[in-house]
Order: sequence, then structure tokens, then C-alpha cells
Amino acid sequence: MSLLIILIIRNIHHARKRIVNRIVIHQYACTKKCDLQLNKILLLQAITIERHLSFLNRSISFYVYTLVGSQFRLEIRQFINKLSTCTCHRRRLKKRRIGIDGRLTTADVDPQRPTVPYK
Repeated sequence: MSLLIILIIRNIHHARKRIVNRIVIHQYACTKKCDLQLNKILLLQAITIERHLSFLNRSISFYVYTLVGSQFRLEIRQFINKLSTCTCHRRRLKKRRIGIDGRLTTADVDPQRPTVPYK
């Protein structure tokens, strides 16, 4: 990766030198500033790519061994089933707490008769 950075920077400098010979000297400061910015950007991109590759190198074996294994797939299915069952059970408990009867349907309600008795 470092070799790639050096070659890119070298190529940018060679391209600038070919152009600078045709350009007025007072614009040289502007190109120098641009070169510095390009070097910073290139360095940051290279560091980011190297970090991603190092994380990928450490974690790829985990994903290969776990996602390919039949035991892991079985366990993850059971976990998702337990999680969904627990979530549905909590929803039923919340409905019962606020006084909503789950067995009552709209067909059982008479619009002429109130469902809650007046006190």
C-alpha cells in the first residue's frame, strides 16, 4: 500500500512538472498548495483502506466458520423464534394491562349499548 502511495505521488509530480514548464512561474505556489492537499487526501485514503483491510483480515474467519456451520444456523433460528415469542407475549400483556379484551371483536359490540357502564 505504501508503494502504491509513493508511485501515485510521484506520478502527480511528474505530471505537474510537464505542465509547469508551460505555465507562468507565479502560479507555481498554487500548484504546490494543490500538491500538498492531494498528498494529505491520498494519505488519509490509504490509511482508511489499510484499516478496513486489517479489520476484514481479523473478522473473516469468524464469519466463515459461523455462517457455514449448521449448528450456528440452528441456534440463530431458535434465538429468533424465542425473541419473537417474547416480543409477542409482551404485547399481549400490555393490552391486558390497559383493559383491552383480546377476545372482544367488533361483531360483539352493540352500537346502541355502551361497553363501559356508567357510574
